[in-house]
Amino acid sequence: MSPNTHLSRLVLSRVYSGSPAFDISLHEVTKRFAINALPDWFNQNLRPLIRSIDVKCFGRTASSILAGQLGSDFPTLRTITVSIYSHNCDDYCDSDCDEDEDEGVVVETIPLNVAPVLERVTLYGSLLPWNASVLAHITHLTIQIHNGRRRTLRDPGAQSPSHSQMRSVFATLRNIMELYLDIFPRYAITPMAMDREPIPVPSSCARIILRSVNRHMDCQQLATSLVLPSQTSLVIVQV
Repeated sequence: MSPNTHLSRLVLSRVYSGSPAFDISLHEVTKRFAINALPDWFNQNLRPLIRSIDVKCFGRTASSILAGQLGSDFPTLRTITVSIYSHNCDDYCDSDCDEDEDEGVVVETIPLNVAPVLERVTLYGSLLPWNASVLAHITHLTIQIHNGRRRTLRDPGAQSPSHSQMRSVFATLRNIMELYLDIFPRYAITPMAMDREPIPVPSSCARIILRSVNRHMDCQQLATSLVLPSQTSLVIVQV
């Protein structure tokens, strides 16, 4: 993806000429592209037209800039996929990696505020706020922060969910059909553990996948707290 702003504006000028909907697919967002061109793709005039977002982001600077661009209203957004990778692009990226940062991914929070028709959210290396109002509309949600490379939470206190926050998430996911998680509350194994409030799963949910990466006990504690409808399948994957 060229970081040249003129090329981006040439492409976007076609959108402004009368397109009723706009699908954004950017698969090589590097530091230079994020600084020079990314704001043009998410400017205030374009946001009401955006129907889907699919972005692959390389490096800490690029991912931070992307998160900042996704914090406003998207009235027609239906699907969003965000994939965040290290700037070591050997496995993913054919272009030059212009990052001068340490390897490793910082997990960003995607601060979607208003997206009233959003249905599908797929996040690799990032997550939503645990109290996000957009959760109420989502039918398919994937949050996967582990993919074999080192991950660092940008704000562990806010990004690591508590049991009560997870209970609130399930209560808000009123339309969820499929849910995939690999981040869990950090449970302390104490005599009080058996007194945790159960977490009712919405009747709309057909399948839940919990993927445990070195957090097997926390995954187990969350799984045993779930109250599953008869038609809901629960899959636990241990890595």
